[in-house]
Amino acid sequence: MNAREGRPERTCARCGSTIDLHDAYEIRGSTGSAAFCRLEHIVAWVMRGSRWQDPLGAQPDPSGGVVLVRGRAGMNFERPFDSLDELRAWALAGGEWAVEKNA
Repeated sequence: MNAREGRPERTCARCGSTIDLHDAYEIRGSTGSAAFCRLEHIVAWVMRGSRWQDPLGAQPDPSGGVVLVRGRAGMNFERPFDSLDELRAWALAGGEWAVEKNA
């Protein structure tokens, strides 16, 4: 916790930078959770083996999927994914900023 502002802090699972969870990405799965300072760090994390930062504090997802929690401006937005591979593909495509292509 950042004592000065009373905000929860963690380190990025990819680069180790200190991050404020009110302005970060957090993945919660059945085997753990991990936090990230940047969207593209999720892609590299999944490709390198998805090592969970907090294996004991996770809230299990009964479907076996994962939930991406985006903290932004004091609010949390959740987006479920069926697997880490689906999450990686979404992040690789640009996440919430991806432009859908016409079929």
